[in-house]
Amino acid sequence: MDATQDNSIWQNFVDGDIAALNILMEKYFRFLFNYGTKICKNEELVKDTVQELFIKLWNRKAHLSREVNIKAYLITSLRRSLYRKIQSLEKFERFTDYDNELLPFDLEISVEQKFINNEFNKLLALKLAKHTQLLPKRQKEVLYLKFMQNLSREEIAQVMDISLQTVSNICQMALKNLRDQLQKNNHSKNYFYSITPLLPILMEFFINQ
Repeated sequence: MDATQDNSIWQNFVDGDIAALNILMEKYFRFLFNYGTKICKNEELVKDTVQELFIKLWNRKAHLSREVNIKAYLITSLRRSLYRKIQSLEKFERFTDYDNELLPFDLEISVEQKFINNEFNKLLALKLAKHTQLLPKRQKEVLYLKFMQNLSREEIAQVMDISLQTVSNICQMALKNLRDQLQKNNHSKNYFYSITPLLPILMEFFINQ
């Protein structure tokens, strides 16, 4: 489904077409659930929140904009809803806002042989998996949204409720941290720069969607 079809489905949804709601749920439910479980390990809570999100949007359809980036809009809405729920849970009551660095973002890193087509890529994926897992929460989330979901800088800023410059700074810091870690393993700067264009592909090797 291309962007034009997506926009058409969304506009039908806003107009009250129940079939459009079903199409949106079929396309985005699993995606939103997988994203949500990177924030919260309680799968039932995530599932309920995704379901509630679609119900809420359906109930408010008459007040929704007809022109939205659907993926970015849904991620933003789910992220906010989940963090509000997390805050309300007793064990998370010490957190005061949903951007707190202590809140998790779990990439569920794994390297599966079927995705690795040669030993070099396998070794590289293992190293990137190890180092990415140790990145701060917001750096992991930016990399995930950028490389795995192909969101633009503007869309990432919308999802995370941060400025465009902050998105750029976080992304640059994440790549610097990965580069520094590879250098500690006796790889040169040129080595990192040579693999940087491969990051979107390599990340698919070890980020479990």
